[in-house]
Amino acid sequence: MGETANAIFTILLFVVAFLGSGAYAVLSLADFRAARRGFWATAISFASIGLILGTMTTWPPSVRIGVCAVFFAVAGGGLIWILDYLKVRQALGIIDESTPATATLPPVPVVQANPGALLDFGLEMLPRVSPANGIIPIFDVREEGGRIEAGVVNYQMDPSALIDWGKTIPEWPIFGVSKCEITSATNQPIFNAIITLDLGIQEMVPDPDHPGQSRSGKLLSVQKAQFRVGRISPHESYVLYFMNRTEYLVNIVVPPDGIWQDFSIRGPDFEKKISLKLGRTEGLHLMPIISPPTSPRPTPARPATPERK
Repeated sequence: MGETANAIFTILLFVVAFLGSGAYAVLSLADFRAARRGFWATAISFASIGLILGTMTTWPPSVRIGVCAVFFAVAGGGLIWILDYLKVRQALGIIDESTPATATLPPVPVVQANPGALLDFGLEMLPRVSPANGIIPIFDVREEGGRIEAGVVNYQMDPSALIDWGKTIPEWPIFGVSKCEITSATNQPIFNAIITLDLGIQEMVPDPDHPGQSRSGKLLSVQKAQFRVGRISPHESYVLYFMNRTEYLVNIVVPPDGIWQDFSIRGPDFEKKISLKLGRTEGLHLMPIISPPTSPRPTPARPATPERK
């Protein structure tokens, strides 16, 4: 009776070891090394149960040998199958969805490109018919009191009426005129845009090789001047005329970036960049209004850049 009790206790002990190692192996599937150790322990525990039944029982020898063979076969075959499964699983890099991840990659930030505006400059005359609202914005470059001033002037005319520029501008006709059409380069409009330009003021001197004609001379000064656009649309152009009413050649340089103001944001970040692109460029050099003098003129004073509306 004592021998039977010892056998039962030993069998129960190995059953507990078998179940515990099996549970450990299943729970460790995400860690292949730990899972292999657990399944090895499970197979050994199962084979040990068969060995105990074959050596510590009073069954006939043939039965004990058969029981041992069955337990050893199941333990060995199961171990071979599960090790092969783990090998394939590790090669494929598969992890159970139920297993919590040990590390989470940080989200990749989404970088949004700056909105863009297309500036198309072309040499033209001022319009002869006013628009429906009667407002013609002109970036006026002129000389007053020995200073070059540049800024936007809104000329108010009768709506859809013929314009007599000779009555409005004493220096008419003016040939240094450029038409700039501004559109949004994206599908969204841009509001409260500020575009700052560089204006190169260059003297005009008589051309000795061509009597009666003139050519550009030295660069006298460079000044910054800006204009504002309330709304730049992708489907409707904002038209701004540039007019040179000085005796100098005026060269317009457009920078790669401008700014727009987002008043829904408080603080210094309400100003954001706009990418500026050029279309036609034949309107970037504005000819002077009159022929240059035969003697050199004094260099104009440092320019001022007020913006008029």
